Amino acid sequence: MFTGNFSPKLMALTPTPADYSTVPASSQREIEIQPDPVKQRVLGLESLPMDIPPADINWFAETFSENFQMFHEAWITAGSPELTDEPSPEQLADAMDQLISLLYRFDENSQQLQPVAEETAIPDLSELGNYGFSILENLMQLTAELGMEGDNYAWESLAIGLALWIARQGGDLSLITLTVNGLATIANDAMEPRDLEKLYHTMGEILNAVSPTVSEEGQNEDLQHPWRLLLLNRAIVATRTLSPRLMVEAFNSIAEYLPDEAPEFFHEGMGQVEIQNYPKQVQDVIRRFCDDWPTNRILH
Repeated sequence: MFTGNFSPKLMALTPTPADYSTVPASSQREIEIQPDPVKQRVLGLESLPMDIPPADINWFAETFSENFQMFHEAWITAGSPELTDEPSPEQLADAMDQLISLLYRFDENSQQLQPVAEETAIPDLSELGNYGFSILENLMQLTAELGMEGDNYAWESLAIGLALWIARQGGDLSLITLTVNGLATIANDAMEPRDLEKLYHTMGEILNAVSPTVSEEGQNEDLQHPWRLLLLNRAIVATRTLSPRLMVEAFNSIAEYLPDEAPEFFHEGMGQVEIQNYPKQVQDVIRRFCDDWPTNRILH
């Protein structure tokens, strides 16, 4: 959890493959707080710091088109590597075009006062989101096959924008791995408390939109579940904002949903108080939670 200091490496996961994909699941990766500025980025993402992507379908469609075009050029330059059972880049682009058309229709229908006729009804918004995240996961896997892992954020940023749009339309989020990765990437780049506070609220918005089934899995399954990592990452971001109010809110969530991990989390943070120049009010919050959650605490 905490390694080296109280704003450590934020952990993120490689994507879970889509249902229709045979791409194998990859192992966990960690994102450094200070990313390597020389890390290769060929999809035009050199500008830093990274802003939180907007929840806007026009932005999503335009950014996907730009990113895919640059990726596709790199794919062709590499000789269009032979694929086995994975969908091709062209198939994925066609699928995304169809999805974007449906998202536009949903956006238009949601603004209409009259009920939508049954023959023009579109699939469930949460299902559309899962389809979009699956397409982005497949594209990120193909990007990795080209040795362009430094460009993962090209697809992660789109996942964040799509997740926020779905959340604000009242949909549930199930496939959140790319979104969690992208938010961790932004957190690793953000330094100003104001930017971190904005990111904190974005993380909260995503957490609130996660489907109950997924959040339940996150509480009861493996330690690297993306929902669990997002909850922990949000608490780290809260600490970096130096806002006691946000820290208390985030720490209470850790205590409520991850009681088995809470003692270690708070005590590792407390251990850093001695070596970090935190304001007194920040130290007081960490110390209080550390006292309330001793490492020898017996859970009933």
